[in-house]
Amino acid sequence: MELKVSVEEFKKALSIAKKALPKIILQEERGHVLCVLKDSKLVVSATNNDIKAQVLVEVPEFSDPDISFTVDPKVVEKLISKIDTDMLTIQYNPEDKTLLIYTTENRQSFTTLQSFPTEKMLTVDSIDQDTTTRYTIDREIVLASLEFSNDYLSPLKENKKQYDFIIINNGFVYGANGVNKMGFFVSQAFKGFDNFKIRKESAPALVAVLKSLKDKNVVFVDAKKDIGIETEDGSVFFSCLKSGVESPKINSDLLKGESPYTLIDKNKLLKVLDRLVASTNSSVGAGVEFILSGVNENASISFTLISNLKTIEQMDCVRVKDSENEDITHVLDFKLFSGILGSFENKDIRLYINDTGKFFKVTSSGEINGYKYMSAGVGSYSKVINNG
Repeated sequence: MELKVSVEEFKKALSIAKKALPKIILQEERGHVLCVLKDSKLVVSATNNDIKAQVLVEVPEFSDPDISFTVDPKVVEKLISKIDTDMLTIQYNPEDKTLLIYTTENRQSFTTLQSFPTEKMLTVDSIDQDTTTRYTIDREIVLASLEFSNDYLSPLKENKKQYDFIIINNGFVYGANGVNKMGFFVSQAFKGFDNFKIRKESAPALVAVLKSLKDKNVVFVDAKKDIGIETEDGSVFFSCLKSGVESPKINSDLLKGESPYTLIDKNKLLKVLDRLVASTNSSVGAGVEFILSGVNENASISFTLISNLKTIEQMDCVRVKDSENEDITHVLDFKLFSGILGSFENKDIRLYINDTGKFFKVTSSGEINGYKYMSAGVGSYSKVINNG
């Protein structure tokens, strides 16, 4: 039994499918992906019963219509990265369950790999088309929104239940840790979405798959038990189980109104903050007190590290729509503040710190493939506790 596939297409299929394998392999065959020839296409699939992946690869030549085998994707990826040919020839011996992969066109060089009985492999079930909602959307804007929102979720090891997913709903892409930060990505591109939730365990894999695709658009799939993405031509399908937890209410009131703000260079600000905390080695983080002072283009912010060792930094800024121009003082958690700043791609940001409220806000806007968007990160100010 023999078939030929594009090296590049097979490599791409393996890289996507392996994201659905268990992180910890307890049985060797659970670290393999399943490959089945069907209708002149090699169906490369994998699942851990939560995440499911399936990629179709064109097979221009094959000797038998019923070829099926398994491969260790890490081994094959390493092998074919060293192959100079464009097409990969694979022979399968059903008697001893082995694969022979030729590494040169003249067939004088090859590698033999072990396969496993395909009937013992977990398979990807087709979704129920009658209970499935689909949303076609620009791939680049959805990728930007998920990368941004994922920065606001709590760490994987923390269980926040109601906040352990990214929500896409009626123009908003939202992520929060349920404690002190929340991120909003707002665009008309997401107007038709209805409470689409992506569990935080699955979000990084979904982002990685979106990055590997070259398609202009992708299709988001909301099925009875799963949510996921697929390409418009159906060649790639990637999904995960849905969350049954009720979504928190998205507090969009935080985005309303045009209050006074401060214009500042994000990259310069991050450097200033890094210098400020360079002297501290505390594992619990660092507190930073800032004072916003001055008028309009002559404004500045001074930062003081809350520590026994005195450290001060200062940088210029611009106060906009701020008729009061009073000195404003707040205390920030360095890790929280720098993390929110780091979630923004743009250099120029609006920093809403010109009032005495409980939250600060960072916003930026732009356009991706004709779709305008606004991103906002909201965080809580800190308190200084005097122990006495």
